[in-house]
Amino acid sequence: MSITKNQSDITSGKGMQTKWKYMLLCLGLLLLSIQAYSQQTPTGHAAIWQNVKNSWSMWAERDLDGYMEYHHAGYSGWFHDSPTHRGKKVTRQLLEDQFQRLEVIFYEANLIDIKIHNNAAIVHYYISYIVRDSHEKDYKRTFRRTDFLNQTEEKWQLIAHHGNLVE
Repeated sequence: MSITKNQSDITSGKGMQTKWKYMLLCLGLLLLSIQAYSQQTPTGHAAIWQNVKNSWSMWAERDLDGYMEYHHAGYSGWFHDSPTHRGKKVTRQLLEDQFQRLEVIFYEANLIDIKIHNNAAIVHYYISYIVRDSHEKDYKRTFRRTDFLNQTEEKWQLIAHHGNLVE
C-alpha cells in the first residue's frame, strides 16, 4: 500500500508541486545564464563591437586624436588602394589630409562576425559611408573589412586591418 500511496503522491499533490518547483528553478537558472552570457564585458563580443563602432564615430566626427587612440602604437593597416601596408604615422598624415578635404555625410557599420582568442579579437564587418568633397560632390563607398584588435589594460586597440572595396 505504501508503494501505491507514493505513486499517487508523485502524480498529484506534493510530488507534482516538487516537479514544478524543480522545473521552474531550472528555467530560472537557464534564463540567468543566458542573461549573464549576453552582458557587455570588457572581453565580450558586445564590448569589442562597441569599440569598433566608437572608432568609426570618431572618424565620422573628424576627431583625429580620438580616432587614433583606438590604434595601437604598432598598428599596420592595408588599405584597399595601397600596394602595401601603412603604419600609424602615415595613417595619421593621410587622415589629416582627408579630414580637411572631406565631410562625412553618412556611415553605417554592419557586423558579420567576431572571433576572440585570449587577448586578441578578429572582427569582420561591412562599413558603408558617403563623403562630400569641397566641390559638393558625394562619394559612396562600401568595404568588407577585417580588424585585428589586441586588449591591453582593459582597452581594445586596433593592431592591424585589411579592407577591400565592394563594387
